[in-house]
Amino acid sequence: MKNKSQKQLVLDYLWRGKKISARKAIAYFNIIRLSAIIYYLKRDGIEIETERKFNLNGKGQYVEYFLKNSFISEKQEEVDKYFI
Repeated sequence: MKNKSQKQLVLDYLWRGKKISARKAIAYFNIIRLSAIIYYLKRDGIEIETERKFNLNGKGQYVEYFLKNSFISEKQEEVDKYFI
């Protein structure tokens, strides 16, 4: 079985309706530059939302990425084929 690319790993995760942050990308997929992966996915036509969050201690912030709901609705048939 061929190993999936970093782009494919992130896209698979997002297709499942999950949000991903840089910390999750490192922990789950050993991806250091999530922002670059997101850039390439957006360039390829994937509609991704960005949500800025604050750390629980109030010191610092981070970003979570997720697929736009409208994009998921448009591609639902494709998604169903992919995961079923």
